[in-house]
Amino acid sequence: MYDEDSQLENENARLQKLLKQAGLDAAASDVAGKLQTLLIAELHHRVKNLLSMVLSITSQTLRVAPSLEEAREAIQSRIMILSRSFDLLVQGELDAAPLKSVIENAAEPYNETQRIAVSVPHVGVAALPALSIALAINELCTNAVKYGALSRRTGNVDVSGSIDGETLSLVWSETGGPPVGAPMVNSFGTRLISSVIPEAVVKIDYQASGLVCRMLIPLATLGGRVPAS
Repeated sequence: MYDEDSQLENENARLQKLLKQAGLDAAASDVAGKLQTLLIAELHHRVKNLLSMVLSITSQTLRVAPSLEEAREAIQSRIMILSRSFDLLVQGELDAAPLKSVIENAAEPYNETQRIAVSVPHVGVAALPALSIALAINELCTNAVKYGALSRRTGNVDVSGSIDGETLSLVWSETGGPPVGAPMVNSFGTRLISSVIPEAVVKIDYQASGLVCRMLIPLATLGGRVPAS
C-alpha cells in the first residue's frame, strides 16, 4: 500500500508527465483548459479499451458456458479481476504496475492458505497487458481450485519467471493435486490463457503430476520496463 506522501508524489509525477506530453508550461494561462482536454482524451481511450475487454469476456463466456448460472459466475469473477487490477494500476501511475503485484493481486482471492508462491523478475507491465495477465492468472487459479492442485490440501502452485534477452518466460506449475488430463474441448478460459498477450507463445501441458502453463512474452509487448535492482 502507498502512504499519503507516496500517493501525492505519484499524482504530481503523473501531472508533470501529462503537462510535458501536452507541450505545456505550468505557468501558461491556458494550462487548465488544455490539460482538461488531454485528460478527457486519455480517459476516453482507456475506458473504451476496458469496455471492449468486458464485452469480449461477456460474449465469449456466454457462447461456451454450459449453463447461465456458470456463465454468470464466470463473468462476475472475470470482471472482478479487471476491477482489482485497475485498482492496482490506479494506486501506481496508471501507466504500469510491477509484474509480481499484478500476479499476486489476481491470485489473492484464491490464496488464503498461501499455497501460491510467486517469484518473478522486476518488470513493469502496462495497463492493457497487466489486465490480460491478471485474467489469465484468474483462469489458472479457477481451474486449479476446481480440478487442479488447489482442489486438494496437499496441492501447491509455483509461479516463476526469468528474462532471456528481450523475452520474459513465465511459468505456472501445479504439484500435489489430482492427476490431470487435457480437456476434450477448449473452453473460453483455456483460449483466453493461450492468447493472453499478442505475440506471446503459450503452451499448456497437462502433466500427470499437475498442469504446467508456460508463457514466452516479448518484453516490448508488455510496454513496461526493467527497473534497476
